[in-house]
Amino acid sequence: MNNLREIRKIIYQLKRQYGQSIDYFYPSEIQVPLNLETGYSPVTYNTFKVRKAIKLVSKDWLTFKYALSFIAANKNFTYGGYFDTTELILILDAKDLLVNPAKNHYVIINSQKYEFMSISIADHNQAYEIKLKGIKDE
Repeated sequence: MNNLREIRKIIYQLKRQYGQSIDYFYPSEIQVPLNLETGYSPVTYNTFKVRKAIKLVSKDWLTFKYALSFIAANKNFTYGGYFDTTELILILDAKDLLVNPAKNHYVIINSQKYEFMSISIADHNQAYEIKLKGIKDE
């Protein structure tokens, strides 16, 4: 019981110090039927706001991806692309969430979309540590 109280206290202090409002998106339970002509199956998302999510450690770097033609045949005049990626860690209090986090969920922080890379559960299911990855200006 003492550990549980300490975990709650630490989460509370982190939320006060590093808390930030985020929008949390998760797929809807209602399935939209597949369009047989186009093959498109739209996914609808539900959303809710988390008032105090703990945003930690932001790491930015420039990434380069080769075009498939360069990798396949090492041809001249092939193209690739540079883009800025961001990784960060988000800690969400379990009592602030309406659903259990999953890999197909995503969040928006300061108008920037971040997808879930990995999800860890804290002791006594009090919080979730989620590693996020986003592309700048996506």
